[in-house]
Amino acid sequence: MKKLPIEFYSIKHSPKQCKIDLRRGADYNVLMWIEKGSGNFCVDGDEFTLGEGDGIFIRHDVPCTYWGENLATSWCSFFSTEEFLNYVMDDTRYFTYKMTDNLKEEERLMRSYVNDGTDETVDTSTYETRTPNIILNGKTTPIALSVTCYSFVSMYLETVMNKADNVIIKINAYLEANFPFAISLDDVADAVGMDKFSMCKNYKQKCGTTIMDELLKIRIGKAKRMLRYGNDSIEYIGKACGFETPSYFCKKFRLLVGSTPLQYRKKHM
Repeated sequence: MKKLPIEFYSIKHSPKQCKIDLRRGADYNVLMWIEKGSGNFCVDGDEFTLGEGDGIFIRHDVPCTYWGENLATSWCSFFSTEEFLNYVMDDTRYFTYKMTDNLKEEERLMRSYVNDGTDETVDTSTYETRTPNIILNGKTTPIALSVTCYSFVSMYLETVMNKADNVIIKINAYLEANFPFAISLDDVADAVGMDKFSMCKNYKQKCGTTIMDELLKIRIGKAKRMLRYGNDSIEYIGKACGFETPSYFCKKFRLLVGSTPLQYRKKHM
C-alpha cells in the first residue's frame, strides 16, 4: 500500500489528562494544546511548564513525558512523511506556541468533520471514549481525509511557524530599542507575550544564538560606532551601551572584538 503524505490518526479532547510517558516517543506526530490547568513537560530532555492557552508540537519518535493535576488537553495526531515535516520545519523536533481564536476555530471544524458533528471526548485516565472512536465520518475516503488533514496541519503549522518568525522580529526590535537599559529575559518575554522558556528555545532554534548573546552583539556594535565616530570616554560609552561597569564593558568588548575599547579607538582614528 502506498503511503500518503499525511495519514490522519485522531483529534480528541481530554477533560482529565493522565500522565503520559513515551520514553521512545510515539509513532505519530502530535499537535497538543492546554484547555485548562497546567502541565509539566519533559520533551527531548528539556523540562518546562505549559499553561492554559499554550500549545506544543512533538515530532514522532521524540521522547516525551507530561503530567499535571486538573489538566485538560486537546490534540490532533497524524502520521506523515519526513519530506513533509522537513519542508515545513526543517529538522525541528518540537516547539511550543500560543493558541489563537483562529486556530481554535479551525480545530473545531476539523473535529466536526472527522467525528460526524460530534465532539469526541476521551478520558485519558481510563482511555474510555464518550462517543464511538470514529476516524471517518462515513461520508469520506482515506484519501479525502488525508487531503483535509494535510490542509489543516499545513495551515496550522504555517500559522504557528510564521508567528514564531514574527516573535523573532519583535524580540530583536525590543533589544534594539532597549539596549542601553538593564534587560532580563523576563522583560523580553513580557514584551512579546511568551513564556520565558518557550521564547528562549524558539529563538535559539531560529537564530542559532541566545537572546542575551544577541543583546551583547547589539551593545558591542553600538559601542564600536561610538568609539570610531565620537570623543566620549570609554566609561561613558560603556554605560550608554548598557554595561554596568567599565571593567565589564572592556572584558566583553575584548571577548567579541579581540582588542580593548581603547585599542580599537586608536586603530580606527
